[in-house]
Amino acid sequence: MLQTTCDPIMVIDPASIRPPEFKVNGILYFLEGHFLFRYPDGDGMSSKFVTVADVMAAIHHVEIDSGWFAAGTVRTGRNANGLWYVYSPPAQNATIIIDGESLLVPLPRTVLLGTGLNYYVWALHSKHFDPGERAYKAPFPNVNDNGSVCWGSNTPGEASPGKARQVWELFFASPFNDHLVNGKSKKCEKDIRSQLRSLAGTHTYPANDLVPLANGFTIGRVIDSLLEVR
Repeated sequence: MLQTTCDPIMVIDPASIRPPEFKVNGILYFLEGHFLFRYPDGDGMSSKFVTVADVMAAIHHVEIDSGWFAAGTVRTGRNANGLWYVYSPPAQNATIIIDGESLLVPLPRTVLLGTGLNYYVWALHSKHFDPGERAYKAPFPNVNDNGSVCWGSNTPGEASPGKARQVWELFFASPFNDHLVNGKSKKCEKDIRSQLRSLAGTHTYPANDLVPLANGFTIGRVIDSLLEVR
């Protein structure tokens, strides 16, 4: 017997596709390589195949409002892991807790990436965010070498661009301990807590004490590599 393969667009009988049991204005079917649109027509349903451009044009007529983002949110998006954002506030002073002691310390410009349920923090030299700038380790305990945050019991939940500032504040309000304290300061290589204590009451974090990531990547490249869905 001679067997042949046919393009789905030639063999699908749209009339054989049953509509849902509720009122609709139209139904879009995702077929292998094609889009089939069905819509009410008199007492029945009519069908037609549409292109990717047709689908995109229809979607673009739907209004979407992200809501207000916190100042410092420099990039947002969505991938297979959900929503993600990049938040980078300028250098500033903040109160942190180290081993139960509250300290007012200067912070360098930081970069927070939230993607799905994962969060990362790094530091930058410059006053302004630049994706082409070299990335540095965040000079704080409880952060892995790749920037991933160890939250302990203070978990922020799934990433949402509108909550970027809230998550950033949660990170610095969370108590820091002796977890992941080495390799984050040139002056105090063994324990970043010593450096933070010495800076209490000052106004500027010494940028020349920051430690670059071992791979030498720019902050843009680091973020892009983490956003790739494998």
